[in-house]
Amino acid sequence: MTPLNRVSVNVAYFLNCLLTDTEEIVSDEVAATKKKSKKKKGGGSGGGGASGPVTKTTSAGKDLSQGKLWKLLVEDVLQHFLYTLEYNSATHMCTTCGVSRVSLLREFCNKTGVQITSKDYKFSLTAPLNEGDLACIVPVVKHTDFKVI
Repeated sequence: MTPLNRVSVNVAYFLNCLLTDTEEIVSDEVAATKKKSKKKKGGGSGGGGASGPVTKTTSAGKDLSQGKLWKLLVEDVLQHFLYTLEYNSATHMCTTCGVSRVSLLREFCNKTGVQITSKDYKFSLTAPLNEGDLACIVPVVKHTDFKVI
């Protein structure tokens, strides 16, 4: 389970993986984990452990990449809807279908309750969204059962 103070980092990392086409998206947690593992290879006995902000529980999306996410998306669509997606990236889908990445971002936010700041996002960058861009996450209620009193 991800602590609440790291949720915005993981959501921004997920959205960057979903909406960009570079395999080199690195979140702050992944970069810190790579630096930490390079230090441990030296054989030093100091540090390590849970003293820093990066622990096993906070780096939930560290092994997620753009390629893995699209592969999971294609498998999920095939399993649930028995339809084969022929897109291998966000750019391929957007150019083929004629839809913009801003529209994808808007629909994702509407369906999941993620609220982001209103600004011009540069999707040509490797990581257009960061944790400061997420305003809040609100629960989405699809339907309720009314009780007659």
